[in-house]
This record gives sequence, structure tokens and C-alpha cells, in this order.
Amino acid sequence: MSCAYRTNGKVIFASGSPYKPISRGEKTFEPGQGNNMYIFPGLGLGALLAKANRVTDSMVEQASVALAGSLDADERAAGLVYPRLDRIREISASIALAVVRAAQNAVRPSSELWDS
Repeated sequence: MSCAYRTNGKVIFASGSPYKPISRGEKTFEPGQGNNMYIFPGLGLGALLAKANRVTDSMVEQASVALAGSLDADERAAGLVYPRLDRIREISASIALAVVRAAQNAVRPSSELWDS
């Protein structure tokens, strides 16, 4: 992860593949794994639980908002972009809840979100 060295640690970095933490002086950097493994499990679970026949833009947006708000205090203090992987099930459950709520908010008498 040469970008941490080249920017003296002033980089926001996420990769589609996992990288080991690196140290620069007294600071340790934990690269985020920025791929669909955070969003899609919760998005799919939420759509299934909501019994939606399609995934709407609002459901995807709320999944993203839930992920963005999922960092705990320790992860924020470490400067992470994504939560740690060992919390993936907890994060997926939170995302699924957000997706279900988005589906519920979309309900209108003429809604095509659910099969008749």
C-alpha cells in the first residue's frame, strides 16, 4: 500500500481485495475492503424479508446509508472507511433492516413493489 507511504498517511484508501495493516511511524493503517460484500448480503436479505419483487433505487440508497453509519467509535478513531470484516453479520442485519424500511415506505395503492 505505497499510497500511505507516498502521502505520509494522508490518504483515504479502499481496495476490492484485502490488504494487511501497515505501520508508518507510530500509526497503523487498516486498508478497507471496498467491494460489494458489505452491501449485497443485507440488500438481498432485506428484499427477501420485505417480499419485494424488485430492488428500488431507494432500497439501494438506504443500504448505502446504513453502511455509512455502521462504523463504531473504535473504527472511526482508527480512521477506517469501512467497518471491520469481523462485524459483517451485524452490518448485514442493519442493512437488511434499512432495506425493509425503504420497501415499506414505498408502499402505495398502485405500487408495483410487491406481486399482486
